[in-house]
Amino acid sequence: MIREITTLTQYPFTAVVHLEVTYADGTQARGSGAVVGRNDILTATHVLYSPDAGGWATKVRVLAGVDYNSALGRYESTSLADLGSFTWQANAWPQGSFQDADNGTFTFSENQYDIALLGLSKAIGDQVGWFGLASGYDGTHWAHQIGYPAGSSGMMYSEIQVTRENGYAVYSAYGATGMHMGPGSSGGPLYVYQDNGPYIIGVKSSGSANSSHWADIGFLYDELTTLMRDNDTLLPPTIGGQQRGTLGNDVFQASVARDLIDGNGGRDTVIYNLGYGSYQVQLNASNVTVTRYADPQDSDSLSSIERLQFSDGTLALDTAAGEVAGSAYRLYQAAFDRTPDTAGLSYWISAMDRGMSLAEAASYFTKSPEFIGIYGTAPSNEQLLIGYYNNVLDRAPDASGKAYWLDKMQQGLPNSEVLAYFAESPENQIKLQGVLEDGIWLAGHYV
Repeated sequence: MIREITTLTQYPFTAVVHLEVTYADGTQARGSGAVVGRNDILTATHVLYSPDAGGWATKVRVLAGVDYNSALGRYESTSLADLGSFTWQANAWPQGSFQDADNGTFTFSENQYDIALLGLSKAIGDQVGWFGLASGYDGTHWAHQIGYPAGSSGMMYSEIQVTRENGYAVYSAYGATGMHMGPGSSGGPLYVYQDNGPYIIGVKSSGSANSSHWADIGFLYDELTTLMRDNDTLLPPTIGGQQRGTLGNDVFQASVARDLIDGNGGRDTVIYNLGYGSYQVQLNASNVTVTRYADPQDSDSLSSIERLQFSDGTLALDTAAGEVAGSAYRLYQAAFDRTPDTAGLSYWISAMDRGMSLAEAASYFTKSPEFIGIYGTAPSNEQLLIGYYNNVLDRAPDASGKAYWLDKMQQGLPNSEVLAYFAESPENQIKLQGVLEDGIWLAGHYV
């Protein structure tokens, strides 16, 4: 069923746009679209061109990830992209989209041409991310539809089963009232998930109470990709470069060109504008390579970088002995004998980022209800130690090790510090090496 998207600041909803269009005769219209490149917006031909209103649009307003209440005719949030003033150019196929005298309806022959590409002089995609494009989905399959239909309270979404029409580059869905989006959703994307990201396969063209039709972008795929390259000339040149941080904590913004970034000392972060799934991250002993799938030339080489921040979360790379994220993970696992939950782990990483020591964090863990539930309210030193061996190292204590730690505990070493030692022990680090070697993904959290 169709539902309203309320998580508008989450990708890929950030990359869905609401369009306000003014035609040559002053007539205004609204439609939907999607960002498909740094400065490229995909929509329908009939959104940007109206033969009954003087032809091509003369003014276009673009609002990304906005909450537009069509029922009340008002915006209930601001655009996620700050474009300021910009120039634009439109490319579409009006001759194919309007083949007969009836400009208010579409045949399948017309639907397949109902695709348009808007090029901007501002890199909107750097702010909100963008969808990929995919062709070749020729059978019956499930996909996702999204747009701003008239009478709705915001950005609307649903999963829908579509079939490619025989002999036409058109996807169609048929069924009961309630599964189809009406006027205003024109130009909205039909997309699937491929290669860890959302890829548009169709553009909303027409429909009724019982049907919906999308232009298959595969029909004009080569033309679209050529036009997207041409749109790059609208942008000022982007120059990647070499950056070196200080001995403190630095934050770097990745460009859409090749970057060489050396964090130097401290806890350093590189910010990427798209979701984690839009990039390939490769770790080796000396550096990290981050490559954008949509443009393999945008491949960054990073050294001494501890965090990668994406639009949908953080990848923590500081997982070695004594490093914050890895130490927090190992302590969490040691205390509770389980995989840390993302929200809890993010909290403790943030606390340790702000200066809390591992021993201090361990003291909080040992006072928690979950810890007491595992080890009891007043365990003896021996009971606690045996529990640490079993839960942290997954083995029974060896005689010499047990004697050593019991002596330390009897001399007054707090059980929380013993827990911290076990968590950071070489044996536990080796045990968790395979879990942490690719970093710690903290979905929806920024640390």
